[in-house]
This record gives sequence, structure tokens and C-alpha cells, in this order.
Amino acid sequence: MTNDTLFVPRPYQVEATQFAIQHGRVILGDVMGLGKTGQALLAREYFKPRTTLVIAGRNAQLVWKRQPARWGLNAPTRIRGTPEKRRQLWAGDLSYVTCTIETLRRDFALVPKVWDLIIVDEAHKLANRKAGNYKALKALRSRWMLLLTGSPFRKAIWNIWALLNILDPRTWSSYWSFINRFCHVQRGVFGMEIIGIKDMKGLRLALSNYLIRRSKKQVRPDMPPKRRDYWDVELTSTQAKLYNKLVEDMILEVDSIDGASIIASPSIMVNQLRLRQLLVTPKLLDPSFEDGAAIDELVERLAETNDHHMVIFTPFKEAIPFIEARLRSEGYNAIIKLHGGISLNQLEKRLAEFTSTQGIAICTIKFAESFDLVPATWAVFLGYEWVPDDNFQAEDRLHRGEITDPIDIWYIRHSGTVDEDQLKVLNERVKMVNDVFGRKDEYLKLLRDRLVPQNSS
Repeated sequence: MTNDTLFVPRPYQVEATQFAIQHGRVILGDVMGLGKTGQALLAREYFKPRTTLVIAGRNAQLVWKRQPARWGLNAPTRIRGTPEKRRQLWAGDLSYVTCTIETLRRDFALVPKVWDLIIVDEAHKLANRKAGNYKALKALRSRWMLLLTGSPFRKAIWNIWALLNILDPRTWSSYWSFINRFCHVQRGVFGMEIIGIKDMKGLRLALSNYLIRRSKKQVRPDMPPKRRDYWDVELTSTQAKLYNKLVEDMILEVDSIDGASIIASPSIMVNQLRLRQLLVTPKLLDPSFEDGAAIDELVERLAETNDHHMVIFTPFKEAIPFIEARLRSEGYNAIIKLHGGISLNQLEKRLAEFTSTQGIAICTIKFAESFDLVPATWAVFLGYEWVPDDNFQAEDRLHRGEITDPIDIWYIRHSGTVDEDQLKVLNERVKMVNDVFGRKDEYLKLLRDRLVPQNSS
């Protein structure tokens, strides 16, 4: 690779690296698509650690395999293989290694507990203070630590405590002290309930020692925008009858070749799931049912455009064969499928095929992390996840890097259904994050006022 093909860090990436150098143990929390991996690589070059452990998800292993070469750097050795092979790797050269959190926990007795540098990709996945992943990371020690996440507040503001506790356990030793300091709390039916933030200024100030986060609009004003909008569709008459029946009775009786069968919802949560499945495609409840309004709308929109290089996101892996079958029946044959259960090699091959054929990708929402779906410029959500950041992360598989065209994200919305409840949660999540970081760059100004410039030498 020649020098003119190497990535050159952007000013905001250098700024994040300076922040990491200044504080040593930080959260690199820029929104997805701004190159947090590159920031971590630059910081590692400065730290020059004797040992480095990178903990990354299975999809992210592909990023840590490819990205270093683009910066003219070496990639870490991946800890994988048979138990004996992993044992040999853990006993060998640990100057720069990577593994999944599952491998870390499985091999925990073999893993050194002290490192110079620990980098955790998709760190929000370790932020459940009651889970084994969090406890495994807490048991490790390091001089420097970089937590990479585009979703530091994945479910709520107070989820950030676990990451702060990992970085600085002395200052952030108590979860409830954090809650009582920054949040409004009231007694509810099931105990104490957190209902909002009471000290926004104090929270911003506290976070500014640990978390750097910028939006694309703040640091990449030249970047083409991401435009989120909705396709409003009406349920088909059959779909509407099924939906209303589930809402009222939480049970469906389906006639089939083998006789009548029952689709029951024994609880409200299960019924919510059934309703969401019904909106994506009734075939998820019974294959004999029709495709439904969402897939019909998708096919119509595809027929109206010459740009068939796009992505379809859905929360349900089981929906992919039905979506694929309908698309193939309409003459769309360049299709790849991305979902849990495929190997890293399969993922790499399918992404290459997606780019070379300029075709359609059908991807489960939660699988959509740590890879690019560029240069596709539009995507459609057939259903969505309850956790808004899961949907945002999927969106940003397209809106990243050196894109040259705006990205259009369409959410199919059935009025008067659970779609509206889910989209309300999504919009409230956007407002919550804006409130924390301020709508007039308050947080960014606070960071820059406190950032000590590094000597260029």
C-alpha cells in the first residue's frame, strides 16, 4: 500500500486522540460513522503499550482485521480456534491481540488480568452492571482503556454509569449515588423509579472528563446528510382483520390443510411481538397468509426507481426468506442476506457481492453493526427494534466514511398500530440525547475548553 492510499486523520479524529491521551481512560463516543476505530489506532500509536487487548464483537473482528492496514499499521492477532490453539495464543505474544467477549469469558482462566492498554469496541454491550460481560471486564486491569461506542446511552442516560465505573471505579463506585446526584427518582409500584435528569449541567461537566462525543453535523458539515422519513401504508383488509382480532382477543384461529391451528398470545408482551410480526408480514404468523401491506409497498417503490442498490432492514430473521421470495418473484435476483449465524468469512464474501452486483441486502437490525453497506444510498425498515439505538446503528451502515450522496432512510409506518408506539420511543430517544449534549454545541465547547493541546513534536 502506497502512502497516497493511506487514511489521513481528520482534525476531529486528532482531537479525539488528544482527548484520549490527556485522560488515559475514556469513552470514544462519537456517533456511528465518524471513525472511532481510527481514533483508537492513533491513540495506541501514541501510548506505545507493551500489551494490548482489543475486545470486539464477531462482526467487529472484520473491522480490526481491515482498518489498521488502511492507516499503515499492523492488525492484532485474533484469539480463536480450538481450545488448544487458544491456549497457545494466550501463552504466546500478547503485544497486540483481539478476541470476542465470549472468548474472553470462556478462556478467562488463561487470560492475563493486567494489560497496558485495553480497547473495547461496541462497549455499550458491556454496560449492564448485573451481567457477566461487565463483571469479566471489571476483573481486568490496565493503565489505559478506550471504550468505543456510538451509543453510550443506549437505553437511558443512567446506563452510562457502568462505563464510568469501569473507567474510574473509585470516583464512580456507587450506582445509586450517581442516580441520586443526577436524576429525579420516585417510589413506584416495583420500587424506586428513575424519571428524568435533575442536574444536566453537572452531568455534562462530569462526563467531559471521560466522554468525547460529536455529531456528524458538528465535525463533518461537508458530509452528505442522512434523511429519515416515513412511508405511511394502510393494512390490507385481511391484515386489518387479523390485527384487530389479536388486539381484542389475543388469539387467532387459522385454517390450514391439516385442520385448524391456533396462534395464541398468552401475555401482553407476546401479543406485542405477534402484532409487530403481523405488520412486517402476516406470513410470520402463518406461511399461508399474504405478504402484507409493507412488502407490497416496498415492491411498488422498487418498481418506481432505477436504483435497486439498497438495503432492507427487519427485526425478524424469520422474515428474510419471505421478503427474498417476493423480491425474486418480481425479478430482483442480486440479493444478499445478513443475519446472525453466518461466519465472518461469509459476511466478508456477502459484503463484497453486495458491492460488486449493486444489488439488494436484506439485513436483521441487530446484526447491522461494524460493517459498511456503502455505496447504497437508501434503506427501508420493515419493522423496527424497541431500542432506538439499534435502528440508528443500522441506519449508519450506509451513512459513514467518504460517502458522496445523501442517504435516505424510510420507515414503513402503519397508522393506528404499534408502529406509532415504537416510532414515538425513537423520537423521544433523539430528544433525550440532544438534551444531554445541548442543542447549541454546549458539550463540544465544554470539551474544547478543557482539552490541553498536544505538542505537535
